[in-house]
Amino acid sequence: NSQNTKISQLINQKKGDREFISHLVDTLMGHSSPSVRLMASVHALDQSINIKTAELVLSEIAHNPEYRLIGLMAQINLSRWTRRTNNG
Repeated sequence: NSQNTKISQLINQKKGDREFISHLVDTLMGHSSPSVRLMASVHALDQSINIKTAELVLSEIAHNPEYRLIGLMAQINLSRWTRRTNNG
């Protein structure tokens, strides 16, 4: 998805600007596209930004039957995050 590629590129370019990344992922976690919300949530968790919202967004996507593949991706990322936080 070209939107997700642009988001990843922008976050990588602004790696040191935590305030910018925080604002970006917070905004995108409310986007209408579930794939954009998924990508923003994954980046939020990766950067330890607004973790509770990111977990909630991933959970909502994972449990929505309309989002089959993207829901599976959200569930996988949420499971990995949970394992990582429980083991770390």
